[in-house]
Amino acid sequence: MLKAIFAGNRIGGDDAVAGHVYDALKGKINGIEMLEVGVMGVDLISLVKEDDYLIVVDAVKAGSVGKVLLLKEEQLAGNDSVMSQHDFGMEQTLKMLRAYMPKLPEIKIVGITIKEAKPLAKELSKEMKEKLPYVVKEVENYLGFIYDM
Repeated sequence: MLKAIFAGNRIGGDDAVAGHVYDALKGKINGIEMLEVGVMGVDLISLVKEDDYLIVVDAVKAGSVGKVLLLKEEQLAGNDSVMSQHDFGMEQTLKMLRAYMPKLPEIKIVGITIKEAKPLAKELSKEMKEKLPYVVKEVENYLGFIYDM
C-alpha cells in the first residue's frame, strides 16, 4: 500500500506546514492512503506494514521558505542542513522503522523548507501562509509523480 505520512507539530509554527497541506489534500488524491501523524515519532511504526511504500511529508530546514524538495532517506542521516523539527526527529524514526522492518521499500521524503519552528505558535508565519497554495500544489505534484513511478 502506498502511504503518505504527514508529520509536524500543529503548535510549532511553520513545523505545522505538513498538517496544513494534509488538510488541503485530504480526500483529493486517489490510490494513496494519507495519514496525519503529528509528532508521533516511534508510534509511527504501528501504522506501517513491511510491504508499504512510504512517502513522508515533513518540514525541513534546507533553504528558502516554502521550497518543496524530494529527498531520499539517506539524505536525512547526518545532514545538519536537512533536519526535522520534532522532539524525536523523523530521521531517527526512519532509522527505527528500517531496523524494525528491514524489507520496507525505499522511503521517499517530501520536505517543505521552513525558516524555523516556534514552540507554542498556533499559526504559520506570514511568509509560509503566502506560500502555502504553492506548497500544496507542489506536494500534490510530487505525490502524483511518486504514485506513477
